[in-house]
Amino acid sequence: MKMTNSFGKIHKTYALIGGGAGLLMAVSVTATAGNPLPILRLLGADALLPPLWLTGLFWLAGYTLLGAAAGYALACPAGGHSREAALWRGLTFLVVEVTFSFAWYRLFFGSFLLLPAWLYLAVGVAAGVVCFLSWLRTHPLPAWVCGGVTVWLICLLLCHVAVILHN
Repeated sequence: MKMTNSFGKIHKTYALIGGGAGLLMAVSVTATAGNPLPILRLLGADALLPPLWLTGLFWLAGYTLLGAAAGYALACPAGGHSREAALWRGLTFLVVEVTFSFAWYRLFFGSFLLLPAWLYLAVGVAAGVVCFLSWLRTHPLPAWVCGGVTVWLICLLLCHVAVILHN
């Protein structure tokens, strides 16, 4: 029983470290890209989108949870070659998802490049789906966290389409 208790602490520690890293990265991306409100007003899109404070809250919470999910998945025992392969395939596509969605934010709000930003977000969504499917059988909790954030990215993708079509 003591072994299970210490293993649970390891899961929590890795999840906290991963969550902190995810939050730090999300804050750094938003801080360096600048305020999105002027661009949304320039596009006339501020009325099409959810409130900016809600979007920012989901952004920070989503990447905090993704970091925690990655840390949790890393703390899980391998349990065989197929589980190990699923873990690393999921982590690889999680890194792709996060990288491309961060690049979307920088391209859209930092550089005002609508089409390339949309393409980057689409790649991030596709990577999130692959991560979810990779982890679903072997690491269900991190898979559902990744799936939830991917649904949020799909919502952003649709909002982005609405902004492009509006102009």
